[in-house]
Amino acid sequence: MKAKCLNISESQLVSAILDYTKKFNIRSVTILDVASKHFVLNGSGSSSPPHITSMVSAFGHLDFNPVNERRFWRSLEKLVDEKFIQFPPKDIVEIFLSCVYLQKYPIKFVDRIFSPYFLDRVHASTKDLQYVTKLKIKLLSYMLS
Repeated sequence: MKAKCLNISESQLVSAILDYTKKFNIRSVTILDVASKHFVLNGSGSSSPPHITSMVSAFGHLDFNPVNERRFWRSLEKLVDEKFIQFPPKDIVEIFLSCVYLQKYPIKFVDRIFSPYFLDRVHASTKDLQYVTKLKIKLLSYMLS
């Protein structure tokens, strides 16, 4: 990761690596730094919503603030704003929980999450996803209050 930082062009690879680090709780500063640089440089163009979710949730779950913090959060905010409708509800809630874990409160998007339209999208998902997403929304609500 360290040697190929700027040469990694595939978000799928970075996403898979971050999923692995999250699953096994590997908090490698080198890997997370490279991933945050990749996200800032390449995130807006080639990343799909599942890859964005994988990348951002790893930072939240591993309690790691990116070195290039301002650019990272601006890129994330821009991506979520542009692709909000493309994200499944469970992914949106996961991204915002990760932000709250890192004490970055997405106030701009709170109205979107608690809107009737978004909650209708949650109710349209399968029962298992619906249950998990509702629990995460409750947690998010509790943490924001």
